[in-house]
Amino acid sequence: MPQIGHSEMYYANLAHRAQKAYDLTARDAYKVGHYVTLGEKKLLPWPEKLRYYRHALDHHCLTPPYANEEMKAFYQNLMDLVRSYCGADALRLISAEDDTYAHRIQMGENADMIYDEAERFFQKFIETDECPFWFSPGDYDTMKLIRNQWI
Repeated sequence: MPQIGHSEMYYANLAHRAQKAYDLTARDAYKVGHYVTLGEKKLLPWPEKLRYYRHALDHHCLTPPYANEEMKAFYQNLMDLVRSYCGADALRLISAEDDTYAHRIQMGENADMIYDEAERFFQKFIETDECPFWFSPGDYDTMKLIRNQWI
């Protein structure tokens, strides 16, 4: 599995070397590391973060048609890695917003205004009751639980 948190140049060099060596599995792993690292940047808004996570899943976690069982397991692990980072990132943002809403209620702010704001906020993460492929079901259930306190 790729290490997360290195520079773009680190991943670019390794992916380029893997591509030249015709090791597409290693190239995919380095690309996943690159896109997960980009998605983890704290100051990015959620839609941009999600775009990086989804790119990794859509383009670099796809099991090749010729894959044996070991390779299938590797790509499944890559997919799980992306989902775990994506879910942790979303839960971090949701938890921070949840704390903010609770503090605002405690300070006497109008609850109806906060509920309306919360509905718009949570829509970015939870579009339907069905878990999207970029989250694990456990993380998604936790997000819905937090959301249901406010909506």
